[in-house]
Amino acid sequence: MKKILKFSVILLAVGLLLGLAGCDDGGNGVVDEGTTVEWTNFSGADRSISVTNNTSERLVAFKGTPSVHTLISGIPGNANNHGLKRGGAISSTGDFPLVLVRESVFNSKRTDLSKITGDDYFFTIWAFFNTTASNDTVFQISSLVGGEGELILINMTAWNVEIRHGAAQGPTLGFVAPSTPRAVMRLEIPADYYIFPVFRRMHPISKEIITVTPRFQSGALQGQPYLTQVGLSSANRSRTFNVSNILGNDTPSISLGGTWIKVNNMNTGTDIQFQQGVIEFFTTHGIKSILPAQTANFQVDFPRSPNNQFPATHTINGLQVGPGFNLQSLGSFTFELDTEYEIRVGGTNSSDAYIIPVTAQEEASNQFWIEGDIIRKIARIDVDALFNQ
Repeated sequence: MKKILKFSVILLAVGLLLGLAGCDDGGNGVVDEGTTVEWTNFSGADRSISVTNNTSERLVAFKGTPSVHTLISGIPGNANNHGLKRGGAISSTGDFPLVLVRESVFNSKRTDLSKITGDDYFFTIWAFFNTTASNDTVFQISSLVGGEGELILINMTAWNVEIRHGAAQGPTLGFVAPSTPRAVMRLEIPADYYIFPVFRRMHPISKEIITVTPRFQSGALQGQPYLTQVGLSSANRSRTFNVSNILGNDTPSISLGGTWIKVNNMNTGTDIQFQQGVIEFFTTHGIKSILPAQTANFQVDFPRSPNNQFPATHTINGLQVGPGFNLQSLGSFTFELDTEYEIRVGGTNSSDAYIIPVTAQEEASNQFWIEGDIIRKIARIDVDALFNQ
């Protein structure tokens, strides 16, 4: 009986050893069965960012280069406003490339995600997440991406560049990070694409999203947004676009396409907000209320003229600022393109909130200011400096 018992124990020990060997993860958290993906539409505190998938492909999302540690969650085909998982890969404020790969590609390489290369990417979006904001932006996956054609992008500049189709505000076809010698965008064929590069980044201090549009500096399209035309077909499946060539030997002519309005809440007892009529302005990272002793920058876009240029000035009517139940009228004001302005709100509570005008002493110290003005012109915005901090 003792011999039989000892033999049983030996068999159990061998079984345990074999079982552990079969689950070896090599130290990287990947077991033989491979990594799994969560396809839940996350909401509330479990949601990080939202994506609308205008294709029928099931896609797996990563924060940057695919790995076990950058895996976020999955996006079903034709999903609308689908919430990606918060935590793990997305847990802190910042901007990042949101890399999407087909589920079939993921499944074929799930035991070693390092084998997923740039040529396997279905689509890449420049995304951003802020732990203190509502993150209401819904990132769009265009129906034009994921085809058999390819646009090879070269970006040796210091800027993030989004590639948009049809207009500077058109659908995004892809993204290329700074100092990237080669990135591949998969596009549908046959098709003609009107490519508009747009520079974007998250300001390292304010966490505002800055968007600038390069413009032609000369020629028949002088002052209009930079674009190039690219045709893809079965005969010409691959084309190359060098974003760096936009710069040439000089700094590009780039514009915010609007103006910055800084609202400074110097009221000690209440939050305030900024709006035009019933339209409330939000910062680019989703904030509406401005806390006491804080400021918020609002990028206000200018409408384009019939020839697609940004006007040098734009008049806005019906501006208001203050607590929601005691908004103060700013009337009508003409703003200059690529210029920063400031509005200050004083008081000690919601009832006595008021707009702080320019004083005589301030007028004497600044050529832009006039005593009694309630909107202060600060300075022209150095767009280049924003991208080289």
